[in-house]
Amino acid sequence: MPHWQFVALHWLQNSALGQLMTGSSWLYTAMLMLHFTGMAMLFGAMMLIDLRLLGLTKQVPLEAALSFVPVALIGFIINFVTGFCFFTFDPFSFSRNPAFQVKMILVLIAGLNALWFMLVEGRKLKVLAPYGDVDGAMKFSAGLSIGIWTLIIVCGRMIVGFQNLHI
Repeated sequence: MPHWQFVALHWLQNSALGQLMTGSSWLYTAMLMLHFTGMAMLFGAMMLIDLRLLGLTKQVPLEAALSFVPVALIGFIINFVTGFCFFTFDPFSFSRNPAFQVKMILVLIAGLNALWFMLVEGRKLKVLAPYGDVDGAMKFSAGLSIGIWTLIIVCGRMIVGFQNLHI
């Protein structure tokens, strides 16, 4: 581990937030509940949107499905904040946990997919009929989104297993 990384992780662990997280069992539990709530919001909203884009729920108008984007964003923000709090609890252990590393790479890919969709493909949605079908690129993006977010949830659960192995 490079010295700068050791210093940064040590600083995080000893920060006020890190100390608060390690010193309070109820706070960690509360953060877990919020994290699961955020993931339910994020994944639930993304499933509604992505299933519509894939054409599996064509009876739902596109605008209605896309109205769940703010719910997904709020869920992501909740997960980002609570996930950061978890990381400060034991940054050394998390940073070398393979499930955590894969999860962070997948979150980055999911974010890039969402950014590409909103900036490149999103313009096409404005001209589609409410019950219209989307093109192959949008369907690919939607399918990728479902797959990635499912794997992120699996990796999140695996983090605990690796932590228990004291890797």
